[in-house]
Amino acid sequence: MNSLFDIWWRGTALHLWQATLFGLAITLVMVLLPGPARLRHFAGCLGLLRFLLPAGLLSPLFGFLPWVSEGGLWGSTRLGTLWMPAFVVSGNALRSPPPWLSFSWPAILAVAWGAGAVVYLGVGIIRLFRGLRAVQRQEIPFSAGDQERLDALAARLGLAPGRVSGCYVPPSGWLGVIGVFRSRIVVPEGLFSALDEKEVESVLLHELVHVKRHDNLLRLFQAGVVALFWFHPIVWWLDRRLRWESESACDEAVLRLTGANRVYATGLFKAVRYALELDLPGVSGMSRTGLQPRLRAVLNHQNRKDSPVKLALTVSSLIAFFGLATLVASTPAA
Repeated sequence: MNSLFDIWWRGTALHLWQATLFGLAITLVMVLLPGPARLRHFAGCLGLLRFLLPAGLLSPLFGFLPWVSEGGLWGSTRLGTLWMPAFVVSGNALRSPPPWLSFSWPAILAVAWGAGAVVYLGVGIIRLFRGLRAVQRQEIPFSAGDQERLDALAARLGLAPGRVSGCYVPPSGWLGVIGVFRSRIVVPEGLFSALDEKEVESVLLHELVHVKRHDNLLRLFQAGVVALFWFHPIVWWLDRRLRWESESACDEAVLRLTGANRVYATGLFKAVRYALELDLPGVSGMSRTGLQPRLRAVLNHQNRKDSPVKLALTVSSLIAFFGLATLVASTPAA
């Protein structure tokens, strides 16, 4: 039993070290990467995915490569001491723990980790179900006119008919999207009357872009990673930054469709003043966090046609970086 636990502990520590290094690289990419917010959002998702993907699981998949089968990647390139300590690849440094790290400490840390994950996951599930139940108790379906307008905007984005419905909640309630496969846009009663027609369309388009991007499914993924790695500051930073990039990506998509920067900024400002913040796991909702820089970005946004070649090269580079980092981490040391 002790030897099995020792293997688990060494493998877990090795994986956390590798994922932390990759997460640090991704944070740097997200801070420095110019261009559309959806590219930074994609990079952040790769950073969180790395925490769920131990590199050791992939090593058998790369056995056909000569440097993997010969076990000589680090030895042939001489990059081990420049990029990572030796135990990142081999784990040898963890086979003989220092005197102050007795067997009881790994056991205590493992129990604390598991207990924290269960607590975070349980609290998140309870909050989500309570929030959804509160919406279900109070919601009133959209009027025929508002639903027709929503359907027309959804068709403009290429969403299937009947994919999205709308409902009102009491004044000063939530504004956001709930549901994963069949979505509902939740709007506080009276919000539409506080906006003009163009502002209403821009706010609804923002929520529909969340549906088109499957942001609620991605936020469930984020919430699961945060619950599992609740102790890791990089995971929390990536989760928070992904929320921001998700909103920015939707803002950019609306501006590409409408080109009305001032109208959209005014609609956002009124909506934030009118609606409460919707902060539930796996739910995309209006947030007051970072409103000033967000409005500034909306007003200063210039519609420029994104180069498909540039986007493809950036996405390919991020995927290649993810694969290369995982491959290097899963290759045995020479």
